[in-house]
Amino acid sequence: MAQYDPTVLGFVDDTSKDERMPGRWYCRRWRRDLHRFCEFVVVLKSIIFVVNIFSMTLSLLFVSLIDMSSYFR
Repeated sequence: MAQYDPTVLGFVDDTSKDERMPGRWYCRRWRRDLHRFCEFVVVLKSIIFVVNIFSMTLSLLFVSLIDMSSYFR
């Protein structure tokens, strides 16, 4: 190390810093949040699907009950 000038070592020290680390952390965080949001959307869609199936089943049941009531008059 003694063979190098201190100004050169300072330059090497400045250029050896990795400027990408905070951005990488932010990118990982953003990717993690996006993944969690996509999981939430999938769960929400499945809940909506189940609710729609349940409501269609109920509506068909009511329609069939109304049709059956006409037979008993």
